[in-house]
Amino acid sequence: MGDESYLEANRKAQFIVLLTFLFVVVIVVSLEPLLYRIIPSSSASLQGIEASGRLLLVLALVSHVASFALSLFWISHLVHVGYRTLKLGSYPPPGTMVIFRTRIRTGKQAAVSGYLFIAFAVLMIAPVALTAYVTWLLVGAL
Repeated sequence: MGDESYLEANRKAQFIVLLTFLFVVVIVVSLEPLLYRIIPSSSASLQGIEASGRLLLVLALVSHVASFALSLFWISHLVHVGYRTLKLGSYPPPGTMVIFRTRIRTGKQAAVSGYLFIAFAVLMIAPVALTAYVTWLLVGAL
């Protein structure tokens, strides 16, 4: 029990996570005024409504393509970490940056972690496929 080893938190990884969180907050906060400006009022002309509809369609298309690309990135990352965990026999694999102090698992616990990473990546394929299908429908609507 006393021979457990830990991987210490990496400041660079913590900084990246913090910047990512702030980036998401800025995007969410800035979407409301953007949508308020794009969505037409009830007294708008037909041309204004059609133009706003096209802008909303383009915004939805861009967001779907971005989420599709990010999802593929995370799926590939999860598979890579799972494969390295199974290959090297320890989780987190050597050289991995962590944001919290993490206990290094070896043996059966590491194998279970590796298989869970790969299983979660496989489960994430369904929402990515749904996003790709919705994007395909949006392109067809253009």
